[in-house]
Amino acid sequence: MSSHGAHEADTTLERTGPNPSSRPIAEEPPGAQRIGDILVEEGILQPDELAKLLDVQSTQEAHRRKPLGRIAIEFGFLTDRQLRAIIDQHGKRIRLGDLLVSRELITPQELDRALETQAEEGGLLGEILVRNGAVDEFQLTEVLADQCDLPYVPLEPEEDEIKLSTMINLGYAVRHGVVPVSRIGRVLTVALWHPSAIAIHDELEQSTGYSVRLVLDRRQSIYQRIRNIYGLSEAELVRVLESERPRAEVTTTVTEPASDLA
Repeated sequence: MSSHGAHEADTTLERTGPNPSSRPIAEEPPGAQRIGDILVEEGILQPDELAKLLDVQSTQEAHRRKPLGRIAIEFGFLTDRQLRAIIDQHGKRIRLGDLLVSRELITPQELDRALETQAEEGGLLGEILVRNGAVDEFQLTEVLADQCDLPYVPLEPEEDEIKLSTMINLGYAVRHGVVPVSRIGRVLTVALWHPSAIAIHDELEQSTGYSVRLVLDRRQSIYQRIRNIYGLSEAELVRVLESERPRAEVTTTVTEPASDLA
């Protein structure tokens, strides 16, 4: 096992096309079973349907190419929840550090240094890599989105965003790092910056009464939108963050498989 393999937790990925930075993407590790084959094995797809989805994927622009699992969801073959369950069941999870190395966004040496820092000081692997200048926040968020099979949606200001503040309590939003993005019919789109927040998907649906669609964006964008929606100054947001921090740390310990996810 590599020096970083002992530290990292498994996280989701299925990506068969070029990455957004146009650098080559390594194939899956030897012996790994592709998600398309798994979906056929599970009876979700027929071989001809898989071929059609692969054709769709191959026609997408390199920097906009979607994971196959995401395309299967968009075509109605399965739901987000079903895909996550299948991925978990089959162990289709590639470590964040290995994924960043395979996309040539960081070097193995940069990963090892970051893992050493994490072992000594704690913290999130992705944030350590950003702090070290090994990768920028945009690249990290794009990789995390693919890893979790969530859309990466850079947030834009909305004229009616204040109305969304009634959907999710401020303390809850800050504690979990989530923010409502839009409400169309009975579908509420919620953005998150850390994949561990996926664990509250069902809770959000129960508390809001809406079907919740999760998307991913950068931490800075999430908190800026929280400021906008709840009408907070920067100082007020800092105070809320400080007051929620102990509870957020407890929540992270419960819902997050390991601290090196991001």
